[in-house]
Amino acid sequence: VEDTKCIKKNGMNCEVDCIAESIGLIPKTSLAESIGLTIGKTKGIVVNDYMQTNDPDIYAIGDVAETSDWHTGKPKRVQLAWHAHRQAFIVASHLSENPVKINGFLGSTITKLFSLTAGMTGHSEQSLIDEGIEFEKVTYQGRNNAGYYPDHGTINLRVHYDRNSRLLLGGQAVGDKGVDKRIDVIATAIMGNMTVDDLAALELSYSPPYS
Repeated sequence: VEDTKCIKKNGMNCEVDCIAESIGLIPKTSLAESIGLTIGKTKGIVVNDYMQTNDPDIYAIGDVAETSDWHTGKPKRVQLAWHAHRQAFIVASHLSENPVKINGFLGSTITKLFSLTAGMTGHSEQSLIDEGIEFEKVTYQGRNNAGYYPDHGTINLRVHYDRNSRLLLGGQAVGDKGVDKRIDVIATAIMGNMTVDDLAALELSYSPPYS
């Protein structure tokens, strides 16, 4: 398609070759409502630490389940495969009398669009603003491995951290390659309650083909 333009709310216009839109979904909970299960603020079915609904004999997992956010503890519904798998493990453990509690979710995700990969974990700038959390951010734009090494690519990386405690709050990245590694390291650091200074000091594997 020639001369395709994207017109943003802020008035900025840019020419594009393709537009990918992720619109999400609202789960159909009519059956759950008809039997008296509690529907939460995210329009999902409210569950406890073991994925039980308000009827302890009924569990809810996947896109329909309302869990909580890792940082704020507020209701959160994550529509991603890893989270559904984890919830299924929590249910199976509870049914086998070996209970494991569900953690709050960061919402870590990654996707590939043609030659680019985009990933994120934790809070974005907009969600931090919405939550009223004071934060700082660090950005990196450049090569994802040594420039003299063949097949190097580029990456744009952004990390958010708490202004006072300096604990990590989230990260996003878009690039040709290596996005998965960066996002997974950040997610691990967040769940390990590491600060942005701890992240900078991590001894990670290095070799020009990789980083």
